[in-house]
Amino acid sequence: MSTWFTYLWDLLKTNFGLIPALLLLLGITLGFLFPALEMQTDQPIKEWLPYTLSPDSDTLLMQSMIAILSTVSGVVFSVSMLVIAQASSQFGPRIIRIFANRQITQWTLGAFLGSTLYCLLVLWQIPINESTRSLTPGTVLLGLLAGLASLLLLIRYIWAVAEMMQVQVVIRAVSHDLTSSIDRLFPKVRDEDIRRRALEQKIERAEQLDFKTSGQPVFVDSQGYIQAIAYRDLANLATDKNFCVQLTVRPGDFLTSTDPALYVASHEPIDDDLQKQIAGLFLTGKQRTPRQDVECCIRELVEVAVRALSPGINDPHTAMSCIDYLGASMAELARRGEQQTQYLDDEGQIRLLAPRDSFNEAFTVAFNQIRLYGSSNPMVVIAMLKALLRIANATDQPTQRNVIRRELQTLHAIITETWKHGIDREPAMEWHERVEDALEEKAEGENENSEEENNDEDNDAA
Repeated sequence: MSTWFTYLWDLLKTNFGLIPALLLLLGITLGFLFPALEMQTDQPIKEWLPYTLSPDSDTLLMQSMIAILSTVSGVVFSVSMLVIAQASSQFGPRIIRIFANRQITQWTLGAFLGSTLYCLLVLWQIPINESTRSLTPGTVLLGLLAGLASLLLLIRYIWAVAEMMQVQVVIRAVSHDLTSSIDRLFPKVRDEDIRRRALEQKIERAEQLDFKTSGQPVFVDSQGYIQAIAYRDLANLATDKNFCVQLTVRPGDFLTSTDPALYVASHEPIDDDLQKQIAGLFLTGKQRTPRQDVECCIRELVEVAVRALSPGINDPHTAMSCIDYLGASMAELARRGEQQTQYLDDEGQIRLLAPRDSFNEAFTVAFNQIRLYGSSNPMVVIAMLKALLRIANATDQPTQRNVIRRELQTLHAIITETWKHGIDREPAMEWHERVEDALEEKAEGENENSEEENNDEDNDAA
């Protein structure tokens, strides 16, 4: 259940109209509440307020505030739409998520709309008489302060818009989401022995189980990208109903109503009610989200890099920045442990087998397309080699080094076979040798550690 609350909170944060709607509601509430309260307040209390003009002056002031705030509200909305349209064409439509997460636009638009509606309600309730003193000085003063606060917020909004149009800020924002996904999804296991033993145990258990041939398929009556799976709830349900589950999909995959989402191994047939209960633990949507899908942000960075390398834009420096952040993120991912793919009950029996994101797949997604589109640019290839060196220094598993070495061999073939000028090949080959040396050093260090472990086991046996 906590999974759905988390995704509901993410949806509300990125909803462009939530904060403006709340501030509009606040403006309506205060617009009715403050005048009614102030009308019941004693006159001596009102004399302490600094605002003591006549009702006619209050009317003129509110009319002026309404004209200013409504005009600026239209400007804020127009500028926001223009920025989103330009960012979509320059960085890619998936990057709009980053702009939607910036709540300064929502707060600014909501402040102007709420202040405008408050001033309208106050103007409607200002008493018309021949008094030389204002009957609602506090209410009018609050409207004036709300308008001034909205104008100050406009300055912050203009600065935020100018900042968000900088490509480095966009790349850093996507990279921050990627780092958050890695921190959230991958355990911080630093001990190499513990991580290696846990991985071996998972492989041994998984090899003994396969429900795809004997299990009952379960379908989800929806179509779209899988945004979340309630793994723990699904494992608890399997424990309560005494069956085992093997998932065929993971967050980020595209799912249709004709594709089996999982297979259930049970002694009894799965009825319709249980199938609906299982299907309710899958959340699908129109796009991928980074909450459980680490490849979502990787693909967004790759999209920015590939667009920058297109002939229409031809901006290799933007692609190099994306490669730098991708290399740092992949290095951090190489230091992490494996995601949980097996869920056990209290008796140690496997109740859920689930495919999850891995370093090898994330690495392939991060660099394949950039290599295809940037292989003719020496600056881009050297940036990729620098990123590979950073990742090679962080990795400690043979499978990770194998995928790095395969990418390194591909880049070596590109450098030696397609580049014609030696002045381009020489610096690239220097970085190529550094990556090779780093991989060899890591492999030799692991072999030495393995020999020491074997010697210790032999000594213990003796």
